[in-house]
Amino acid sequence: LGSDMTYLGPVYGIDKSLFFESIDVFSFPSLYRNEAAPLVLLEAFSFGVSCVAFNVGCVADTVDSKSGRLVCVDDAYSSEFFNYLSEIDLFSSSINSRIRYEELVKEHLLQLDEFIFMLSSESIDS
Repeated sequence: LGSDMTYLGPVYGIDKSLFFESIDVFSFPSLYRNEAAPLVLLEAFSFGVSCVAFNVGCVADTVDSKSGRLVCVDDAYSSEFFNYLSEIDLFSSSINSRIRYEELVKEHLLQLDEFIFMLSSESIDS
């Protein structure tokens, strides 16, 4: 990509917000096979930014077909990334990413409620 790509490294606070506000699609090319639920994907979705990621670990539980693209580890990531860019409607993908964020937050809050209920039930039974 040459001069069309800038590597920023870690960004925090207001710089992170400015970063997500400045991009249309977030690339998460992790090959870590035990990838859990990377918060950076939720952060991207919260800004209405769709994501392209390798389908490893639990990433498929976060990224769905409306909020981004999952790439098989055997496929060429860069080709899939650029194909995604050429296929998407940025306005729709932004809305869908924000909707996915809201769905995931709701799902995680329900799981937290269930966990707290389970813990409180066990303490009552003891």
